[in-house]
Amino acid sequence: MTQSSPECKNARVDFQDFTTDDSMAFLHLLKEANALPDWLVSAPEAEDVSKLPDIAFADTHRRKMPIHSKSAAFLSCVSCDVYDYPVDSAITQRLQAACHRYGITDLVKQAHQALAPEVASEKQASELPKVAYALEIQSEPGSEVQGYYPIDTPDQIEASSLKLAADLFAEKLPATWLSEAAEVLVKAAKDHGMKLSLLPATVLHYGEERKPSPEYLDEQIERRIKQASLPAEVSEIYKEAALSALEGESAAMDAAHVWELADRKFGVRYTDTVAQPAIAFRSGISKAAFEKLASAYTEVAGITIPYTQLQALPDNLVAAVLPLKVAGVVFSARAVDSGVKAASIIAELPEDDQLKILQLLTNSYSG
Repeated sequence: MTQSSPECKNARVDFQDFTTDDSMAFLHLLKEANALPDWLVSAPEAEDVSKLPDIAFADTHRRKMPIHSKSAAFLSCVSCDVYDYPVDSAITQRLQAACHRYGITDLVKQAHQALAPEVASEKQASELPKVAYALEIQSEPGSEVQGYYPIDTPDQIEASSLKLAADLFAEKLPATWLSEAAEVLVKAAKDHGMKLSLLPATVLHYGEERKPSPEYLDEQIERRIKQASLPAEVSEIYKEAALSALEGESAAMDAAHVWELADRKFGVRYTDTVAQPAIAFRSGISKAAFEKLASAYTEVAGITIPYTQLQALPDNLVAAVLPLKVAGVVFSARAVDSGVKAASIIAELPEDDQLKILQLLTNSYSG
């Protein structure tokens, strides 16, 4: 399983939806069960969705399960079980929202009920229990899926995480596979109630949701400009993607894909100092650590202060100095479990009242 071998180089994780199914046999089953809407009796062939924006898909990351039209939303919703598509909460929410938007929720339920016996029969065809893996690779459509890094038990998870870390060190995995496998391993460890300290630091780094580091991304852009002699207009592609990555995990994954395409187009070579996009966009602090750090601070009248300072104000001083309503807000803000929540409570006060709190804090901690 080396990066230079044909099996690994051409391998890909295959996620099928109705756009990649030439037969769409499930439509015939729906028709026989009278669960096929009249407006879909003459269903069009699979549409070319390559030019649609990411927002037109329920799975925005993989650009699968299109929901840009009434027909597309119906087919995507109904076919999830048919293709055994890995649907998470975000994909489910987008599918449900599309059903509501097009008024097809009841039709989709009827179709699911009609297909349920057929889907169940197919899933029971194999008597062997399915083994869960952190990474599943299919060399080409129709070929057998190969699983790597089993995660059915805590012992397997620990052993697989060590193997994944070793494969990373030996550069046996593309970075995109690494991050995908690490994410699944970390989630599996949490689901089994394991201590994350049992996993190698490398796996934790790539397996936890992280805030991209703007400074590191800027450095990576400069290195790419220097190495590949990129013109200014091309560097803007990288900068715009890096900026959008700060919006969240999904946006960061999309931005990494933009970088990957640009790297390929302009001949960027990955070295010790020029990181693969999947690695570059995981360079910052973990989301959990970021939230913990952010919770240690609060904000009053636009000024950031340690949350402990607000909590340490004596009750009698707050009651004596501040107006009754403002004092009540301070007491409420000190009762929550994070500075971020406290800031949202204080923000409901008019600015003049917030300044009174800030003045009290200043007088209490000056000198």
